Amino acid sequence: MSKRSDDDARSNCTASPTKRVPRVRARILRKARNPDVGYGKPPVEHQFKPGQSGNPRGRPRGRKSEAKMLDDVLYRMVGVRGPGGTRKIPVLEAMLYRFAEDSLKGNTKTAAFLLARHAAATSMTQEAPELSADDKAVVEAFLQDFAAKNGETNTSEWQSHEK
Repeated sequence: MSKRSDDDARSNCTASPTKRVPRVRARILRKARNPDVGYGKPPVEHQFKPGQSGNPRGRPRGRKSEAKMLDDVLYRMVGVRGPGGTRKIPVLEAMLYRFAEDSLKGNTKTAAFLLARHAAATSMTQEAPELSADDKAVVEAFLQDFAAKNGETNTSEWQSHEK
């Protein structure tokens, strides 16, 4: 027999042991073996074991914002030597102490910086200034308009709370 006739005989053979099963056919065969397998129902051998997580490394941490990084740096505790020994204070406080010492030595820029920071910090804690006559008129008009829209006629209660 020639070599060519052997190849033709093999190609005509439909039941080749080395032939792969198509994916669709394989899926159908698997479902036929285990009808409980499907979407959201993996085979038992591929399910998570008790106590095993589906995401073992967990959700990755997000990046820190610049504000968070500044907070971490400025509020980190550092040791400072003083007359009573070493004590731990935040970096921001240590910087302010250093600025104060520098301004006492004659540095006018650090003195101006400290005074400006002090003015800004104390102005936030003070009470709000009295409203001018124009501002009071705007607030009064707003309250009357608001009361008219909501069907309220007695605005004297609101006016008594303002004074």
